[in-house]
Parts: sequence; structure tokens; C-alpha cells
Amino acid sequence: MSEASNPHRVSLNTFTPAPGYILVSPLKDDGLFHNSSTDVDNTTQKAIVIKVGEPFISDFNAVKIRPCTEGDIILYNHIYANDSVEIDGDKYYIVAFDKVRGVFNAT
Repeated sequence: MSEASNPHRVSLNTFTPAPGYILVSPLKDDGLFHNSSTDVDNTTQKAIVIKVGEPFISDFNAVKIRPCTEGDIILYNHIYANDSVEIDGDKYYIVAFDKVRGVFNAT
């Protein structure tokens, strides 16, 4: 089966983050937002927002609204290797809304 006819092929056009999550493309660390802590869980990283999932509604009807839009640059807490996905040969991360620490709006 050719790659073009594979119905299970993942591409940016067919991928949608789950409610409460954001698909981001990591940006090169320029040293401006790196936490000096040795605790890897406190490392702040920078990425450009590719896609944003729908708002998340908890079991108690609390709504987590979207903290950013496509094209924004965000600062977020370190995430783990299993939160990454390869799409069209590029590495992306899936970040929960509550991991976003700051937003630089694209507009």
C-alpha cells in the first residue's frame, strides 16, 4: 500500500487535539525563558501553536477555555517524551491547557 493511499496516515490536516489540549511545534531554545532549576519538571519551553482543541468541560461542568490561538507563541512547562507525536516527518508536542504559562499573541 502506498503512503498516499494509506487511510491511517497522520497529517496536520487530519489531526485534531482532544478537548483541553494544544498541538505545538517546539522552537529552538534561545536561553531567554529557560529555568535555571535542575528539576526538569520546572523547565519552561517555547513553541508555536499549530492547532488548539475545543474547551475542556470537567465532570463538574468547570470549563477550561482556550489559552491561545493558532499562530501564537506559548511558554509551557516541560512535558514528557510520550506527549510527542511525529506528523509528516516533523516532531510536535501535545500540551494541556493548564501547562501553558504565557502567550505571545500572533496579532
